[in-house]
Amino acid sequence: TILNRMVAGQKDKRWQDNVPELDVKPFVAPRVVAATVRLSEGVFVALVGLANLARYPGLETLDLLYAAAILFAALSFPTMMQLAGTYRLNALLSPFPRLATIAATWIAMFACIVLFAFVGKVGAELSRNWLLSWATSGLLLAISFRFLMAHFVRRLNRNGQLNRRAILVGGGPSADHVIATLSASQDTGLTVLGVFDDRETERAPVTAPGLHKLGTIEDLI
Repeated sequence: TILNRMVAGQKDKRWQDNVPELDVKPFVAPRVVAATVRLSEGVFVALVGLANLARYPGLETLDLLYAAAILFAALSFPTMMQLAGTYRLNALLSPFPRLATIAATWIAMFACIVLFAFVGKVGAELSRNWLLSWATSGLLLAISFRFLMAHFVRRLNRNGQLNRRAILVGGGPSADHVIATLSASQDTGLTVLGVFDDRETERAPVTAPGLHKLGTIEDLI
C-alpha cells in the first residue's frame, strides 16, 4: 500500500509534493516494556544485595542462606510490585505518585525476610548490618532506578512507539472531531498517521489538524 511505501521512505510520486517524510519508529508493546522493567528490577535488587554483602561482611560469607535471601528478594519484590500495579504504563511513565507504594513494597519484602529468618531460627546466621544496609541503600536505589526506567519509557512514549498505529479513512468535520478526541486523551494507545480521503483538495485539505493527507481510498486498497 501507499502507507507501507511511505513508511519505508518510498513515497508515491503523486503525493511527493504534498506529503512530507514520516518518521515512524518500531512499535514496542507495553507488556514487553513492563516485563523488561520487571526483570531489570529483579536483577537490580539482587545486585544491590550482593554489593552490600561485598562491602560487609564480605563475599566469602556467601552461603546458601545468603543466596536464598537474595534470590527471595529478587523474585518477591517484582512480584509484589506487579500486584501493586506499578508496572502499568501510566505508573512507569509517572513514578512519583507511586513512591509510597514502592517504599511500602520494599519494606514489606524485608519484613518477610526477617520473619522467615525468625521462624526458621536462622536470624543469628545473617548479618544484621548487611540486612540494614541493604534495606536502606536499596530503597533509595530502587526509587532512583524506577525514575531511570521512567526516562526510557517516556522517550519511547514521545516517539509514539508504545502506541498502535492507525489511519483515518475520510476527512471533514467527523475526522477533525476524532483527531481532537484522540489528541485530548493520553490513554488511547493510538497514533494516527494520516488521512485517506477521496475528496478534492479544496474540500479535504492536504493536512488535517496535525495530520497529513496520505492519499485516496483507492491508494489505500
